[in-house]
Amino acid sequence: MGAALRDLIARSRAGQLISATTFTDADWQDQDLQGATFQDCVFADANFSSTDFSAARFTACRFPQSRFTNTNLREASFTNCSFTDPENIGARFTGADLRDAHFTSCDLAMSRFIRCDAFAIVFDACNLLGASFEKSDFSHSYGRGKITTRASFNACNLGLADLAGLRLPGATLSGSRLRDANLETTDLSGADLRDCDLYGAALDQAKLDRADLRGADITGLNLLHLASYRGMMISPAQQHFILLALGVSVED
Repeated sequence: MGAALRDLIARSRAGQLISATTFTDADWQDQDLQGATFQDCVFADANFSSTDFSAARFTACRFPQSRFTNTNLREASFTNCSFTDPENIGARFTGADLRDAHFTSCDLAMSRFIRCDAFAIVFDACNLLGASFEKSDFSHSYGRGKITTRASFNACNLGLADLAGLRLPGATLSGSRLRDANLETTDLSGADLRDCDLYGAALDQAKLDRADLRGADITGLNLLHLASYRGMMISPAQQHFILLALGVSVED
């Protein structure tokens, strides 16, 4: 570890704000930075393998081509941060602990979330264009078979995102753009999909039981392609799109 990084860690542990600093190709592996606060910092090509950033706060920071492998980001918050480089390569989160993490107005386009523990994660007004969530888990077991799932994607851009096969029952996705997203076999039972843009989304064998789609763009949604939709909610104005996809013509 370099002297500059040792100094930063010491300042962080003393509760000092770390601001306007650029870190290039730094190795943060196994470092303890719980509760650290960063502002206007750049972490270029950073290796955050097994770094402890639990409850850390990042504001207006950039993470081009950074890797978060087994990183502890539990209860961490990111505001106005960018994880995408000029070549549209996103960050990679592999096996990261993202429980109760909060991302607000962040650019996470093309980022990959692989086998992450993401229970109660929150994305507010984030750009997740083309992002993927491979085998990530948004659930928590409380014992005796009681499993709770919690995730929020509020007013996010999830166009072209890959959420195929995920379990997201009861998740909040209201106001999000899901154009051409992959939602095949995704469990969205009881999910809040109000005012979402689902145009062109792949929903083959998805579960939409009790899902609330009122106000959503459901052009092309074919109930016959869903795994289930019992109790799914739509508004009267949306009936036309459902019937049209089934080949039913409604005439006055």
